Amino acid sequence: MSIDLSQGGRMLNSGDTKGALRFFENLRESFNPVGNAEVEQMYGICQRMLGNYDEAEAAFESAYRLARTRIHKGRIQRDWCMVPLVQGDTGRAMKFIEGSLALLKYDDNTPDPEDGRPFFQQEAERKIEYFTSLGFRCRIDAKNGNISRARVGYKMTRQMLRDVRPYELNSLAWELKFVPFGLRYELFPRAFKLAWKDRNWKRSAQVFLLTFCRPIGLLFKN
Repeated sequence: MSIDLSQGGRMLNSGDTKGALRFFENLRESFNPVGNAEVEQMYGICQRMLGNYDEAEAAFESAYRLARTRIHKGRIQRDWCMVPLVQGDTGRAMKFIEGSLALLKYDDNTPDPEDGRPFFQQEAERKIEYFTSLGFRCRIDAKNGNISRARVGYKMTRQMLRDVRPYELNSLAWELKFVPFGLRYELFPRAFKLAWKDRNWKRSAQVFLLTFCRPIGLLFKN
């Protein structure tokens, strides 16, 4: 069954997390009792962003159980890592993200038989998803004080996710949280342009404040 998640995704990317949660709650009901991995994943993201961590954990666990392909399982583990990370459990967060990177290793020459698409398509998508997950690992590295690895990882992520929406903007917003002012000033035009283009006023304000008044910008939740 083909489903359209775009409306909820647009709400989430524009900063309307509660509206997105209502959208995915309604969609979730339509799949009971079987469930749908994509819907569970998006529902989990909304719950995590609203601080409902138990609900988010349950949704990601359900999503992972329902997911069929390596790429989808890797994406779920990536989003799941944020639940322990925001609660300060960087060890558990790192286990999730390392699992995600292993699943998304794009230079693995083994096709996923569950995917059903030509191998070159699988590989191209895995490459994008791998570097997105690498950006998430940078968040954990920065939290752990491993600034040098985080800086190297974010530089690679910026190169590989250029013009990939919304991954590029999300990664830039997190990078702005810990890099020195000189680099924040350098990254600001690109990050602000992307946020403004998406009409994400909350993200636009966050990017501005993280660049020029980081203590206030850090009060925003990602």
